[in-house]
Amino acid sequence: MGIAPIPTIPMFIAQAANGIFNGTLPGGPGTGPGDGVMVADDVAALATRYCNAGLAIQYDQYDTIEHLIGGALWLPGALQWLVDRFNGAPAPSNCGKFAPGNSLAPQTLVAPGHPASVSPTGSGSVS
Repeated sequence: MGIAPIPTIPMFIAQAANGIFNGTLPGGPGTGPGDGVMVADDVAALATRYCNAGLAIQYDQYDTIEHLIGGALWLPGALQWLVDRFNGAPAPSNCGKFAPGNSLAPQTLVAPGHPASVSPTGSGSVS
């Protein structure tokens, strides 16, 4: 989604960030925690991209829960957000009040055993 055209409508985006109970351990530097399905900082980066394009974005991150519970927590807020839009209330925005997230630049994967994936000491770390 980081390379898709930018939408033209305001959005309510919510993201859970604790997928440990789903078997998703927090990623290393530059990745961050996920919810068992998505990496939270990738979603924050997408919200930031939309904010930078001038959209009204309400981004909420639920740091203590995983994906399925996050959906249950998202639903009441999303429904109220929609009701408010249909009632003519302006879309809220918390742009600039959340961390910008990860880079959305395309990444190149390196196959295991490829010279770029082995450190000079031969330990097999990814560079």
